[in-house]
Amino acid sequence: MFCFFSPWRSCGGLAFPSPFSTVDSSQAVTLKEGHELITSGPYALVRHPIYMGLLLTVLGCAIARGEWRGLVAFAIVFGELWHKLSLEEKWMREQFGESYTAYSQRVSTLVPI
Repeated sequence: MFCFFSPWRSCGGLAFPSPFSTVDSSQAVTLKEGHELITSGPYALVRHPIYMGLLLTVLGCAIARGEWRGLVAFAIVFGELWHKLSLEEKWMREQFGESYTAYSQRVSTLVPI
């Protein structure tokens, strides 16, 4: 079965960043002038919709391929993304203070509930 998104490519992109990586593994977060906290659209459902989409893609491909290695890849990608989003959460709290704290209490991290 063909799966456009390779979980192994994602793992490689996280572990060994390259210009051809499918995942941006940088940990640098920058604030643009006039930057504001967005809480509408997909951000009204989860705080990290891109990470949720990536994880669902990796998990879906792992299930579609039916190989245990796909689940290992999912676990690795999940761990790396969780680490990155934890750093981003800390940074967002520092930048936006109480408004981000209120937002994070209202909206879940990855799974809309």
